[in-house]
Amino acid sequence: MTMKNNSPSYRLTSNAYEQLVTHCRSAYPNEACGLLIISSSDTHTVIDTIHPIANVHPNPYNCFSFDPSEWISALYQIEQHQQLLIGYYHSHPRSLPIPSTADSIGMLPQTGAITLIVSFFTSKPDIRAYRKCSEGWQQIELLMDNANSQ
Repeated sequence: MTMKNNSPSYRLTSNAYEQLVTHCRSAYPNEACGLLIISSSDTHTVIDTIHPIANVHPNPYNCFSFDPSEWISALYQIEQHQQLLIGYYHSHPRSLPIPSTADSIGMLPQTGAITLIVSFFTSKPDIRAYRKCSEGWQQIELLMDNANSQ
């Protein structure tokens, strides 16, 4: 496990990358959102499952909010499959993958959770990882299995 700014780096499998980009593109021009899941307790830093959650924000073009019923269902499924919720993701269809004030409002508080932001500001998806801390947002290292991803 690599550390950057005293934070572990995370790895996104190629399958999870494809799921993530596909879901975020399908929501365009609105923001997409969902959960980042780890399937094996032996690999606490390998994100291998993406669980889309409907964005029910009244202004989904610029903001996101998780559908409460889908959220509860997803947590139940994670528990049933003995997986680990490691964080959340959402897209920025028209801006850089940098946390905004709206992102801070839309994120659910969870100690240690990471946030991936998927941007389509350029022709190629740009994905960055962050952790919210007392000083604001801290970018953390994200490695990807897919050689074509970034």
